[in-house]
Amino acid sequence: MTGVVGSANTFNLSQPLADVEAPVQLDAGRRQPIAWKYMVGWTLSCLIALFLLATQFLFFNFDRLAGDPQGRPLLSLLCTPLGIPLPDAPDVTKLKVLNLSVRPDPDADASVVIDALISNSADFYQPFPALKVSFTDRNDQLVAGRIFQPKEYLRGEAKGLHRIPPDTPVHISLAVINPGQQAVNYSVEPLF
Repeated sequence: MTGVVGSANTFNLSQPLADVEAPVQLDAGRRQPIAWKYMVGWTLSCLIALFLLATQFLFFNFDRLAGDPQGRPLLSLLCTPLGIPLPDAPDVTKLKVLNLSVRPDPDADASVVIDALISNSADFYQPFPALKVSFTDRNDQLVAGRIFQPKEYLRGEAKGLHRIPPDTPVHISLAVINPGQQAVNYSVEPLF
């Protein structure tokens, strides 16, 4: 092995470790002190970010969480000490679908239009429900069906609404693909 004269156990990256004649001694040096300010700063920043994320989630999903029977008690524990009132729990039995009619769509031959009124008989505002549309044959066998979310059926004057006022019917109109001649019965059912 060739080495530099006067320098014992010199090491560089171009020389493999196997060629070093004597063991390499590493200086452990002094242990670096823990940067507490840095660690505390990052920990607090992460905790604040998590709190803001949870707050955003609660803000944008408040109505849905308040209506959920399993999540409502937890939300009540959070909101009551802060003085935030919870909206009334939705009651699907107080929602009625009235004046249901199905007619051919004048704009598309392969579609039908379902018109109806949704009425809220509760004494409080309720969120718009999902609507389960079913077409059945003469033997009550399902021919076609679909569940519509509020953003899919709220149009026109009802587009900006988020809740159904008490004792005020709201007109809805749904365009669906024609289920065919077999479909002789139809129904629209509100769901939460």
